[in-house]
Amino acid sequence: MIPAVALTAGETPQELPLAPARQRTLLDELSLRGGLTLAEAIRLTGASGTTVRRDFDALARRGLATRVHGGIVGPWLLGVDREAHVLADPAARAPSSPW
Repeated sequence: MIPAVALTAGETPQELPLAPARQRTLLDELSLRGGLTLAEAIRLTGASGTTVRRDFDALARRGLATRVHGGIVGPWLLGVDREAHVLADPAARAPSSPW
């Protein structure tokens, strides 16, 4: 269950009932994928970029996600060895050097 969400700068009381549902959707997807870009979250929720950024910030303040450039990741990923993570994802590997 998502705890109550306090108003942040620029947020109106009319948005509050929707915020917990959006944030639950973001958390559910985050738990499946480990990370979300802003564009993915906008498509997923149908909310504006400003609204999704506020949701990202709210989740980060509560320790449920970590903000990164362009999105969020699960806080559990902070302890992952980057090299091991990159090696597990062939798409993330840098091209091999001929030297």
